[in-house]
Amino acid sequence: MSAESPKNDGTLDESEDDLDYYNYEEPDSYIEYERSMLDKSRIEAFKYSELEVGDVEALLNKDVEIVCNALSIPPSIARSLLISHEWDVDRVKSQFLSNPIAFLIDHGFLPVITCTSSASDSYAVMATIKVAQRLGFSVQRYLEPPRVVPGDPCSICLTTPSPSTPSLEFFPDFQKQALSSDPQLHTAGEVRVPASAGQSTGLYGLSCGHRFCADCWSCYLTAQISEGLITQLKCMAVSCGVSIPEDFVVTVIKGTPMKDKYLSIIFQRMVMSHPALRNCAGADCSVIIHALESPKARRVSCSRCKCQFCFVCGEPYHAPITCSMLKRWLRKCQDDAGTAIYMTAHTKDCPECHVCIEKSGGCNHMQCSQCKHEFCWVCLNPWSVHKTEYYNCSRYTERPDAADDQARQQARESLKRYVFYYDRWANHERSLRLEQQHRAAVCAKIREKVLKKEGTWIDWQHLLTAADTLRDCRYTLKYTYPMAYYSENMPNKTLFEYQHALLESEVEDLAWKIEHAQITDRGELQNAMDVCEKHRLTLLQEFRTE
Repeated sequence: MSAESPKNDGTLDESEDDLDYYNYEEPDSYIEYERSMLDKSRIEAFKYSELEVGDVEALLNKDVEIVCNALSIPPSIARSLLISHEWDVDRVKSQFLSNPIAFLIDHGFLPVITCTSSASDSYAVMATIKVAQRLGFSVQRYLEPPRVVPGDPCSICLTTPSPSTPSLEFFPDFQKQALSSDPQLHTAGEVRVPASAGQSTGLYGLSCGHRFCADCWSCYLTAQISEGLITQLKCMAVSCGVSIPEDFVVTVIKGTPMKDKYLSIIFQRMVMSHPALRNCAGADCSVIIHALESPKARRVSCSRCKCQFCFVCGEPYHAPITCSMLKRWLRKCQDDAGTAIYMTAHTKDCPECHVCIEKSGGCNHMQCSQCKHEFCWVCLNPWSVHKTEYYNCSRYTERPDAADDQARQQARESLKRYVFYYDRWANHERSLRLEQQHRAAVCAKIREKVLKKEGTWIDWQHLLTAADTLRDCRYTLKYTYPMAYYSENMPNKTLFEYQHALLESEVEDLAWKIEHAQITDRGELQNAMDVCEKHRLTLLQEFRTE
């Protein structure tokens, strides 16, 4: 059978069509543009997962187990060291092995060399001291029995513990056991430690040698835990800085409601100290966010409570400003808001002598009590020409001679500048709330049109997409005002102000088109959405530093 000859009717066969289709190349400029937009869209991407409490406990216990196995120390000590070092396992291991005694002193588990010391009633501390002894470090001073004898009184309540009072069991018979989250269970192995002196004296204490009765310890720890002050759990002796280990606390408060609260606070400390974990900022939400990449100030959204927040600081997502800049701005808003509102509403400077004047009556004809200058309260022009002039005070402009005024005038100009940006910040916050209501109204309108068979949801979906785009752009624009306020020393200040003004104009244009969607061409609306979003991403790409 002979092969078919090529067609001569001017058409291409199927294989040639396929060849031309797959070999088509986009123009270089188009490819570069699409690539740049893809890069911009990734600047807000952040990989994370949502975990429950049990999942987080398992995740953290893996690191605890690694440290326990590597150093042969109890889990309670390993947890404390990891919390102090933000869960840097390698740093904990290297610093402990280099000098375990100095390491324990630095973390408050042992008193400084110049202070008296003795054996501790904390099994975890004594087991760790034994590890240091096996590593060749001198630990004899931490194995000496405490200087107490039966009949000695408690140095706080000044009572002598009764021999019939049940003693606290700080050193039960331990055997090798698997790692457990219970602070009573340890993997340090079978370590022989001195018997607790408290069993014979009724007085218990730490490696500093200070001894107190069980009731005083219980009252002190209960009070501290109820106030959430577990980071300040130190020996009760005056000026003693020895920290109270976890196993000691649990033994004292065992069988009381405080134990569960204490362990819950310990767990929260573990989460808060871990750089890759963050509690959901939503009210009463138990979800914990786990970063799957290097922690950054990026938006995370909880699927359970729908709360959105910055992963690093836990505040509402605030790009393009940094977490520290947001903290400064919010503090300033809190400190200056009342003063700014009062100064703006009730005081002005005399146009002649610049003294601060408070308006106490309804008449706008003012006379300065200091220089006797008469002027209009509204426009600040001399009262003598007021009848021929009109009000002109609706726009903020900084006084050109402010730098030459007295410190009082400079402070006032600074306050005016703050109010200028704060008003815009607050205005966009109000607009976001109103537009959320408008979006709900749009949903209701679309539902009505669909029921009237005036199209499907797909036909009207662009209105919801436009509302979401407007929300994102206005949200970003809101956080550009703190950046503008702190932009005096910004390297690219002129470029920032240009991009900022451009986005501000486009946001208002998009808002108008959405509100007048009935008379706005769909293509115009789509174009406004694209332009607004592209400039938002450009601003984030150029000026976000975190």
